Amino acid sequence: MIRAERAREAVDLLAALADDLRAAGKRAARLACAILDGTLVPIHRVIN
Repeated sequence: MIRAERAREAVDLLAALADDLRAAGKRAARLACAILDGTLVPIHRVIN
């Protein structure tokens, strides 16, 4: 029971620190690749 509570606290903390979808999109637009759910996604566009 204590492990489940600690795991939930860790997930809640990470969620609170994570970017929202708009901020994550802006950040990913500046990168050559992004990692989504553990998958490396190449970005082939150049944004002016």
